[in-house]
Amino acid sequence: MASGEAKTVDRQRALAAPVELRVHGVGGTTPEILLSHPHPVQVAGDDTAGFYRAPDSDAVEAYSWGGITSRAGSRALWLLLLPFALANAAGFMLATQARLPKALLRLLSLAVTAMAVLWATGVGLDLFAYQCGGQPICVARHWWLTFFRNPFFSSQPLRRMVIGLLLPVGLIVLWRLASQFTRTRYEEAFDSEPVESTAIFEGDLAIAASLPHYQFWHSASFTTRLASAHFATATSVVVAAFSLASSRLRRAAGLEATFDRVAFFAAIVLAVVAAVITIAAGRGPGRFVANLGWLLLGVTAVVNLLRAGPTAQLAGELFGYSRPALLVGLMSVGLAVALMVVLVSSGTETFLPVATTALAMWAMVSLQAGSHVRIADWLGDRLAAPGTPAIAYSFAYDWFALASLGLILALLLTALMAFLVLRRRVMRPEAVESVAQNYPDLIRDNEGTAWIRRVVRARALAGYTDQAASALLAMLSLVLVGAIAFYGVRAFTSGSPLEAIGPMPTAWKSLVPAASWIGSLLPLAAMGLMYRSFRDPGTRRRVGVLWDILTFWPRWYHPLAPPPYSARAVPELGIRLARLTGEGARVVISGHSQGSVLVAASLLRLPAAIRSRVALLTHGSPLGRLYGKFFPAYFGEVRLSALAERIGNRWTNLFRATDPIGGRVGINDVEVPDPASSMRQAGDPLPPINGHTFYRGPGVEAAVAELATGIGAT
Repeated sequence: MASGEAKTVDRQRALAAPVELRVHGVGGTTPEILLSHPHPVQVAGDDTAGFYRAPDSDAVEAYSWGGITSRAGSRALWLLLLPFALANAAGFMLATQARLPKALLRLLSLAVTAMAVLWATGVGLDLFAYQCGGQPICVARHWWLTFFRNPFFSSQPLRRMVIGLLLPVGLIVLWRLASQFTRTRYEEAFDSEPVESTAIFEGDLAIAASLPHYQFWHSASFTTRLASAHFATATSVVVAAFSLASSRLRRAAGLEATFDRVAFFAAIVLAVVAAVITIAAGRGPGRFVANLGWLLLGVTAVVNLLRAGPTAQLAGELFGYSRPALLVGLMSVGLAVALMVVLVSSGTETFLPVATTALAMWAMVSLQAGSHVRIADWLGDRLAAPGTPAIAYSFAYDWFALASLGLILALLLTALMAFLVLRRRVMRPEAVESVAQNYPDLIRDNEGTAWIRRVVRARALAGYTDQAASALLAMLSLVLVGAIAFYGVRAFTSGSPLEAIGPMPTAWKSLVPAASWIGSLLPLAAMGLMYRSFRDPGTRRRVGVLWDILTFWPRWYHPLAPPPYSARAVPELGIRLARLTGEGARVVISGHSQGSVLVAASLLRLPAAIRSRVALLTHGSPLGRLYGKFFPAYFGEVRLSALAERIGNRWTNLFRATDPIGGRVGINDVEVPDPASSMRQAGDPLPPINGHTFYRGPGVEAAVAELATGIGAT
């Protein structure tokens, strides 16, 4: 709620003069900075996101929405859902509205969920409960496993495995609670938004609802139905893995395993039904199927907890964990290939959905492989003779760990190639002279020459953003070619294609510890960087752009992805614009960086009566450079032209050649020189390079004034 001081500002009076509504980008810029005033007054919104003015002026208003994404350091934990976020964003990269590619992407998202819960199942059932729980010395070294000393568990591996179910079940419950909480806080937060299109669709919103539609940001029921299919898949994976292991143990002991076989096939049927519901975009008995999954999981746990099972423990890993892990991986590869074929046959111009989904799968594999190997080594440390692992794990994770190392090497190779090209561009004399012509007053001493080179470097770096999509495809192509070549060599030397995907040769296993450490530490390092970014605006600007792009979109392809901050920010902007224009104000809405995307999404939705009182100023905007290329169906050239037409072409876009994020949008683009001049006082340093920082100065003020005059008076 607004503070008591907000009462000093009369919210109800009509505004004769134009109002500039400033919307910041990444970094969570404070109202004090946006308004250049030490004591702004909140006039709408709450402590998380609100609208502010200076106490002595109604001419400028600021929308500070940084609290939605960056105020709580605990939100760094959302980074653990990066594979889900990538899978979800991949769906919005499709340039086609056809159903088949959307269905394939949703199935790939379902596979990412299955991989995550399969990893938790393997760690809980196999590493903790079965292997470590079956070794008294391992139990003694880990106090939180000491209850396994009880005879009820120590002589019954299946009962220990039931306790091991707590890890995957806890993960699923955490997902469910998080999805329910975030739906209430984001997708269901604002239901009174003024929009032009209020049609309600019951089918696939990704086909029926574009940005202007009401349901684009109000899709909680659609997301809930999709989430039910993911929860059903997750529980069925847990039951199938448990039943497969239980059946193997019982048969090895000569015991009857009818219940295990029935539970296994019931889980498979449940997973197939969940996949069908996912293909149908959530239509069907999703909640009922999800409840069936929980019921099947509960019955499986209770039956195995109460009935006597085998007392003998087989050597090695629990249930040939390679098979389910590799099966999910092969299914994912098959779906990705099918998606590629569909996109090629449809004549699409982009394969970014496939590349981004592959990146999501690779991120999940890296996290799984690194943590699984490290947990196994940690549990089995000093339990056996050197070179003899006391806690075994699937050989599949050796390959997964090595694959994650291959991706990192491809990333480093791509970065090295980019650096060499950049260095060549910066060192070219003609590049330096071309930039120097813009600064005729510059003294060409050592300091001046170094300054010019910094400007050339900044421009060259900014130009690399235009190649981001190509760089991603190139990096993944390197990985694919390397993987195929490696498999070919393995198949040739081993004499069999099947042997090529068998256990890793001893010579290669020496790389696994390093690869697993990298795979397990990278997520922690990323979370640390994300946490720091919430405290340091500079870091936030550098690392927050990608995250803000990924979490901009509603959860239509992966319902367990991090919540979209735009589900609150976009409707809230629309409500405020309706309020201001309803009071008679002419509004120039000024969006910087990611703020320009929020503003554009809001203006696309508003009724004509509100749009006629609004003009748009964007600066440092990624609408053309990033969103237009990665999400052409929503922010492509046609969509941006439609936006300009809807607001009467009252749109000016400012950009700098040194800005690595913002750029041209194709509509009334105006370049802002950066640095503006080489002039300086004696003894002062040369002017700084502004890059992507907030645009200020007479040029911005003049653009606001010019746009304001173009808004028709009532």
